[in-house]
Amino acid sequence: MLYSVPFAFFGKTFGQRQPTVVQLFHQHEIVTTHPRLRKPGVRYTGRDHQPPAAKAWREHDP
Repeated sequence: MLYSVPFAFFGKTFGQRQPTVVQLFHQHEIVTTHPRLRKPGVRYTGRDHQPPAAKAWREHDP
């Protein structure tokens, strides 16, 4: 499974715990929490984790 992290943490190394949720840690501090996914290959991206350009594209009005 693939989980997102805030854009500022892109490329960093994380630890994780997986009870019923996935918590991602960077330097012993929780960076984000996601619901645990059950299907292999599924992705979860938090809307607030995307870079500014992606947010602008998602929110534009066609």
